[in-house]
Amino acid sequence: MNRLRMIAAAVAALALAGNGNALPKQREAASLERPVANKRVLSPRYGPAIKDGQAAVREFMEASSIPGLSVAVGVRGEVVWSEGFGYADLEQRVPVTPRTRFRLGSVSKMLTVAAVARLYQEGKLDLDAPIQKYVPTFPDKGAPVTTRQLAGHLGGIRHYQAKDYSNGRNIDLEHYDKVIDSLKIFQDDPLVAPPGSRYQYSTFGYTLISQAVEAAAGRGFLDYMDEEVFRPLGMRQTGADRNESITPDRTRFYQRAPGGKQINAAFVDSSYKWAGGGFLSTAEDLVLFGSSHLRPGFFKRETLDLLFTTQHTADGKETAVGIGWRIGTDSRERRVIHHAGSINGGRSVILIFPREGVVVALLSNLGDSPPAVEETALALAERFLEIDEPRERKGARLDLAGAYDYTVESPPQQNSGKMEIALAKGGYHGWISTPGPLSEFARRTGLPAAERLKIITVTLDGDGARLLVVSPAGLFPLRVRAVDNRLIGEIACPLGPKVVEMKISLTKRPGDTSKGSRER
Repeated sequence: MNRLRMIAAAVAALALAGNGNALPKQREAASLERPVANKRVLSPRYGPAIKDGQAAVREFMEASSIPGLSVAVGVRGEVVWSEGFGYADLEQRVPVTPRTRFRLGSVSKMLTVAAVARLYQEGKLDLDAPIQKYVPTFPDKGAPVTTRQLAGHLGGIRHYQAKDYSNGRNIDLEHYDKVIDSLKIFQDDPLVAPPGSRYQYSTFGYTLISQAVEAAAGRGFLDYMDEEVFRPLGMRQTGADRNESITPDRTRFYQRAPGGKQINAAFVDSSYKWAGGGFLSTAEDLVLFGSSHLRPGFFKRETLDLLFTTQHTADGKETAVGIGWRIGTDSRERRVIHHAGSINGGRSVILIFPREGVVVALLSNLGDSPPAVEETALALAERFLEIDEPRERKGARLDLAGAYDYTVESPPQQNSGKMEIALAKGGYHGWISTPGPLSEFARRTGLPAAERLKIITVTLDGDGARLLVVSPAGLFPLRVRAVDNRLIGEIACPLGPKVVEMKISLTKRPGDTSKGSRER
């Protein structure tokens, strides 16, 4: 028997050796198919933060019925947590692993920005030259449109319109072999505003950028991305979402039908928008990508400053968008650079905290879920940010245990409800009846309604505490502080495309004798 196995192995080796190109491909395929655990915890230092994050993600996925989700966190260039949750394929019960590839949607734009930045710092791409320098066939619009403006959504190029999906046309079903061919979708349309005058989000603007990248680089856009961005950064699981290709580890894609049922997502051919929404990646690859923006190396210092400096409209108003990247601060005024994406069967976000060196990526295979994806990623990031952050510890620990009535103080609304917090297994947990904005958001979006939202305590310090509220829309921090005989809380709730900040007043119910514990 052993001899027969040896002969069979020798014959297989000779067969492979007879094809000079087959051996590397066979080896690559074998490496991609090896079993992978659904998580990699790479730093025990962050164990408590990871444990809290795992609990929050599981609770959130149950509340919102997300099939599969992947999370990764990096600190100062090291991936400290990478884990898959749920299923990449519901029908075959294939679990999500750190190698599972998800659709990035508009986070793809940030990958394209990296190509623009590299060509810019090599002197091959002039950000302020008229786009016709690189795309001479693009029609003159009566005023110069530049790559800088296109990257910051100031170029006046339109976004999607009804005509893209009507009168027998559906651009999601059309395939383009060349980037320049896809420009015909929008190139003859008028600008929606004079260049530089108004922020107008546009995926088609990035399609135009990708043709400029081709001209400046002297090679195909996707080839340049693979050779000059993904490979140098070790992003081995990142590439174009080609429908015709057999792509190992690619998740299946899902949408939410009316009533909240999970269904397969509609087909989409991303060849018209590789640059603006057509890439696949993993949460771990995105953390590697984000970490390359923490310090000079892949990018020069002046290039990073350029990417992370807000642009302005012609009348001087800040857009809070640099070269593609959105620029903001979190609730503690920490600077955060970020972008999110939404596509058929995919939801994504990447956050970069440049000063603290923390990068967070979150990917889902359910389109439009979580709606409050940036708030969810911020909630997961906070525990990792706290570990190396000096904290003032004053006074007695806050005793949270008890039953409370709450009323909404701002914005002015006729909302009230109840909240209960208990202590078990060394930590607080509880629930809060659904605030008005969350109820309204669930009604508008078809997300599962919930009369009560779970609470997980993450931080307890002095006379204040931070808790996580687990809702179908996302994870939200609830911050409370003691004032006289009541608690003042602040919570962020989604409402349409915005997040509403609410202040609530919590009063312990008369006669409540719950004591709780002052120990963490």
